[in-house]
Amino acid sequence: MPFGLCSAPSTFQRLMDMVLAGLKWTDCLVYMDDVVIFEKDAKEHLERLGKVLSCFRKANLKLKMEKCAFGIERVRMLGHVVSKAGIEPDPEHCKAIEMFPGPNLNANEKAKRKWVKSFVGLCSFYRKFVPNFAQVAYPLTVMEGKGVFRWGESERNGFSELKAALLKAAQLAHPDYSKNFEVHPDACDYGIGAALMQERNGNPMPICFAVKKFRPYIWGTKIVIKTDHHALCWLMTKQELSGRLERWSLSLQEYDISIHYKKGSLHDDADALSRYPIQERGEEEQAEAIPVATIGLDTRSWVDGQDRVKQWRWIKQVMIKNGSTQYGNFMLKDGLLYLRTIRFGQEFDRLCVPPERRKEALSWVHDEPTAGHLGQTKTLERARHRFYWPKMDRAVTRYVQSCKSCQTRKPDQGKKKGLIEITQVGGPFERIGIDVLGPFPRSRNGNTNIVVAVDYLTKWVEARALPDATARQIAKFFVEDVVVRHGFPRELTSDQGKCFTAEVTREVLALLRLSHRMTVPYHQQANGLVERQNKTLATMLAMYVDESHEDWDEFLGFVTFAYNTARQESTNHTPFMMVYGREAVIP
Repeated sequence: MPFGLCSAPSTFQRLMDMVLAGLKWTDCLVYMDDVVIFEKDAKEHLERLGKVLSCFRKANLKLKMEKCAFGIERVRMLGHVVSKAGIEPDPEHCKAIEMFPGPNLNANEKAKRKWVKSFVGLCSFYRKFVPNFAQVAYPLTVMEGKGVFRWGESERNGFSELKAALLKAAQLAHPDYSKNFEVHPDACDYGIGAALMQERNGNPMPICFAVKKFRPYIWGTKIVIKTDHHALCWLMTKQELSGRLERWSLSLQEYDISIHYKKGSLHDDADALSRYPIQERGEEEQAEAIPVATIGLDTRSWVDGQDRVKQWRWIKQVMIKNGSTQYGNFMLKDGLLYLRTIRFGQEFDRLCVPPERRKEALSWVHDEPTAGHLGQTKTLERARHRFYWPKMDRAVTRYVQSCKSCQTRKPDQGKKKGLIEITQVGGPFERIGIDVLGPFPRSRNGNTNIVVAVDYLTKWVEARALPDATARQIAKFFVEDVVVRHGFPRELTSDQGKCFTAEVTREVLALLRLSHRMTVPYHQQANGLVERQNKTLATMLAMYVDESHEDWDEFLGFVTFAYNTARQESTNHTPFMMVYGREAVIP
């Protein structure tokens, strides 16, 4: 075959395919005049080598010994270095890119843009080895379009950074189809990117950094997608989607996909250059990251603040002059001024809060997990039991109304007109409403649901996080958290969920001699008390969970306590007071 013909490459490739027919992809790989024989040991290598050489002999083809290499563990092929550890760019080619000259600033605009396209195109040959290639090359790619060619500091830095990125390009591992694949996507204003990973020795190893190359690897395998875009986690589980989201969801149905949220600061591979390897948070770090609510306030440091208020300073001076600790309704304890108030037949000593500490006090009665981000009335009642300053009610109302978390996460509670039937209850824990809230994203403790029980008289709430809402777990909760703590109720109200109609539940209720009242299907209003409590509980939890939604069960006890110690409009008392005959002791 003569040289120089435009069809020569395809003709030669066709010849090689015919000669090595039956051996390609099983014993060897061939591209033009490059033939690679792969194997796991020396014995198998000799067997496959014999097969290939035999095919060449039959076709009367000869090999040049100077261009052959046998029994090697690393091979240069098509601009890459391939080994058992993975694949990486050919250092000689990267060196040529490093020596690539800058643009000729004296040339015309067309020549300058041609230089940009040539350099970016040359680097793009190895883009799969460079995390976040589009972002690194962005200062150069924007010059490919129309406009005045500019070669400033940002362009020079982009030119140098792109060279440096190729010189320290990551080694890509060979895919292991016995393990799950992970896709780590990310996006910015001017591009999208993703990394295909597999865990090796506890660390995620990159397979490639290009979206279009994923399908040959991931089709038919288990895929874990880790993204810092939290809304994406619900794409495959949300029941009602818009047209575009519906099409995207359908296009992903052919894959076995599991989507997990990963915090942006830990999303290194798809987010930024040279942040590899990726380290997940260990259990020790996760434990340190769990927020712990501050139960009390350092009131002793408030003495100076109270003394700066003219009226309170004068009252203290009168007390000291008279050798007394009381002046009217004001009390002096350990140097701190309190206002004694009688509400609903009970006395409360309310700490006088100076102006610079009032925001801290408002946060304590509203924002803390033990306060639960409740509404104006309950927050105001909590503040009236603890603190005092002039026009405090107005400050509390304004603080709750301007709370950003409440505005963004609480649903509209508009009241609907209609008839209401008064529920008759004889005593505390005589009638209990029970329901299951969830499922939620699985927490670090393995929980997905919350079972909630509410007393119709005192409004006392018992709640427990559960891994699964099975009938056995519901029955165990009812006995341990309701019956053992508060006595045997006479009536239990629930919906017709499987966990409440199962044989186990019926047997437990029969042993306890309870009347089980089940609501009409698809009519939640019949069990309105517990349904409304579910809504309140979910809203309170939403105020404190982290971005991964994996720690919600760690706040369940706090928000339940917050609700049980908040004054109820229907009873004008807190559930804690209704049950124990006293208010909860809060430091």
